[in-house]
Amino acid sequence: MPFTDLVHYLNAGRTAKPAGPTTFSTAQGRVLAHFANLQLSSQFLPIVDTTTGRIYGHAAHLQAISLRHGTPLDPHSVFVLPYDDEEFIYLDRLVRTLHALNYLHHPERSNLLLKVHPRHVLNVPANHGQVFAALLRTCGLSPQQVTLELEVGGLSSGDPVQRAITNYQAQGYHLAIHRFGRGDPNDALLEQLRPDIVRLDASQLQSPQRLRDIARKTRAIGARLLLEDGATPQSIPHGTGELRQARPEACNTALPQARSEAVRLNGLRPAA
Repeated sequence: MPFTDLVHYLNAGRTAKPAGPTTFSTAQGRVLAHFANLQLSSQFLPIVDTTTGRIYGHAAHLQAISLRHGTPLDPHSVFVLPYDDEEFIYLDRLVRTLHALNYLHHPERSNLLLKVHPRHVLNVPANHGQVFAALLRTCGLSPQQVTLELEVGGLSSGDPVQRAITNYQAQGYHLAIHRFGRGDPNDALLEQLRPDIVRLDASQLQSPQRLRDIARKTRAIGARLLLEDGATPQSIPHGTGELRQARPEACNTALPQARSEAVRLNGLRPAA
């Protein structure tokens, strides 16, 4: 359907939203979302294949501004505002829908990497990714064009996150995992999950032996390592063919990060 009609369709209550004034709007060719006195928008960080130099995809990055004060917020602080699990699930899904809508007009559209908050995963009882898959199709995208990124640090057999990952993969999503290898890496779990991407964090880059182990195990299952631009580990085995993700724009680096600041700027009570 035409883009403006799609925005009207989603505003008409077809996003399973709780009671409240949340809406989408359009401005200068992009979609904005409104939640709890915040204006939310999307930024897309290119992910480059270091082997070919080509764009592999884009990681969606949330931008938030207080409508009361015009003040930018750290994106993480947005997720302390929902009052309950139902509202939190809606917000997490809303943010991903916002990114999907904006990605429709991206000039270099390829694979879209979207983060799924751990609290969302733990509070959806079953059929993870099914509702969002329907929203994606409404937006003209499919799960096969999306990579969902989940934190799996400390994950063990039978964990709810593991069941969620199985559901996401059954829906056709690609999978990225973060914080794998913190503590004792679970080789059997990595083989079982078989993600497409393993994101490295700072703690892993500081341990050459751990980095070599994770790189070797990642390559053995056909997955790719993902690093932020500027990270220069010397311990990744030659031929891994890692991916590099650009950092958010410099204007985002000094945003307020405190939970209390997010609540104060929006005049809301914190989540329970």
